[in-house]
Amino acid sequence: MSNQSAPNDSTPIIALIIAGYGAVVSTILGINELRKSRRALRVTCRLAESLPVIIYSYVDRLEPREANKVFELEVTALNNGPRPIQITKVGLKMSDDHLFTSRYGEALPKKLEFSDSFGVKFSISEMEKEAKERGKVFTRAVVIDAEDKEYTTKLPKSLKEKKLI
Repeated sequence: MSNQSAPNDSTPIIALIIAGYGAVVSTILGINELRKSRRALRVTCRLAESLPVIIYSYVDRLEPREANKVFELEVTALNNGPRPIQITKVGLKMSDDHLFTSRYGEALPKKLEFSDSFGVKFSISEMEKEAKERGKVFTRAVVIDAEDKEYTTKLPKSLKEKKLI
């Protein structure tokens, strides 16, 4: 008889447990890395009052005749992710899937690095005109990137009284 001890039957089980643990940890770390590196764009929408339009009249002296409040809808995109995003379109989707775009703001496409933001304003009077001409309502604000991915947000409820949503 030899003095060697019999192999331990638990060795393959321990190796299997360690291998399984390593696979689970590496999978979790891989998923976290993918989440961190993906594009993340936050879209907000608010009703803003712009500078009033003042019409001057000359009677005895130059004085303001009327000052009208002008409201605009502002759609803002903020890059929350570490990867840059190229914005190609900003608009308002209508109930017939038509994309209404603004004539105001910076030219597109616009590249957003981490924590950069970009805003586009829409004239409420032009929105009212478009809704009346098409016989449709606006459903959501949309920002589209270079890969045609849409980032959306709801429109402010205050547009409901103007029958725009």
